[in-house]
Amino acid sequence: MKSMAQRIRETVQEHPDWTPKQVAEACGATRNRVYQVMHYVKKAGERKMLKLKRKMMMLKPVQAQVVSTKADTDANVRQVGGGHYKDKAIQPWDYIASNKLGYLEGNIIKYVSRWQDKGGIEDLRKARHYLDKLIEVNL
Repeated sequence: MKSMAQRIRETVQEHPDWTPKQVAEACGATRNRVYQVMHYVKKAGERKMLKLKRKMMMLKPVQAQVVSTKADTDANVRQVGGGHYKDKAIQPWDYIASNKLGYLEGNIIKYVSRWQDKGGIEDLRKARHYLDKLIEVNL
């Protein structure tokens, strides 16, 4: 059985052009209760927007770091053991460091980035192995 607040929310969603009086009559509620529910829904929506804005503010510095890592640093120019990372637009370790990823996530990125140029299917198996471990430690 639905609560009065749930019926009011559903009615408002189905008929956004209705006045609070019409919603109250359709739900068998008082106009005051309709106003209370609508106020709460509005505040909840505003809280969600604030949380989203905070998350976006946290992401902006990370995006700036990713762009700035394109510079050819000494370590990016010289690669020991082949050229399978050198030709990438963004080297995996720059992406990993910029996004502050951990050991397991970093290895997943590394193996998935290079599988076609270096280890083939074996690198995909390694990436899956690290992914299995990441899932295991986060259960």
